[in-house]
Amino acid sequence: MIFTILLAGGSGTRVTGYPMPKQFITIRNKPLLEWALIPFLTHRRIDQIVIVSHHDYVEQVRAITSKFTDKPIHIVGGGPTRQASVFQGLSLLKKHACDDDIVIIHDAARVLVDHPIINRGLDMMIGDIGLSAVIPAADTLMETGENNTLTRVIDRNRVSIIQTPQIFHFKTIYDAHLSNVGGSFTDDVSLLIGRIAIHHFLGSGLNFKVTTAADIRLLENLLTQEGAP
Repeated sequence: MIFTILLAGGSGTRVTGYPMPKQFITIRNKPLLEWALIPFLTHRRIDQIVIVSHHDYVEQVRAITSKFTDKPIHIVGGGPTRQASVFQGLSLLKKHACDDDIVIIHDAARVLVDHPIINRGLDMMIGDIGLSAVIPAADTLMETGENNTLTRVIDRNRVSIIQTPQIFHFKTIYDAHLSNVGGSFTDDVSLLIGRIAIHHFLGSGLNFKVTTAADIRLLENLLTQEGAP
């Protein structure tokens, strides 16, 4: 089976000017959480979805998802960090998943994920590996030093920008989290670097993480363009 853990547990404090966390901001009559959920809900290869919500908003998440009955959607309260929230989702899946089942972990703040991105990852999931969506670094990169100095150019051909989805076998990622409880990793492949092979697949520049009010405005423009999903 293939499961998705959709992380929607943040408080969205960097998105100012809105009375609610960013996952509940509405564009074209849908909250951002719903926009992020639909690509996984409509993907024929994905069997079940876990949404990790901030504890204060579990009922709002339940209300958003109650109309969707095509596949099971589980909702669980998150933890104080992203890593703790992922582990909450994995712990719920412990009741449903077998060791070799596949788990896709995605940040709900990356609203414009789509089927081609998901398929590129799933098609590479062969053997006990980890996978992450990435995009190439397009800008010139420089290392910074003290007193606002720039010290050296970094070869951007050897640098990628990490995104989600990230994909693992259930036992592999569950055990990695179990052995790192209380850590502060901000993505999941980081827990497995040096332990298993980590591969990458192409994400998208549109698969950006909504972090600021400017990101909301950009997303609104993209979603209201003629022909947007």
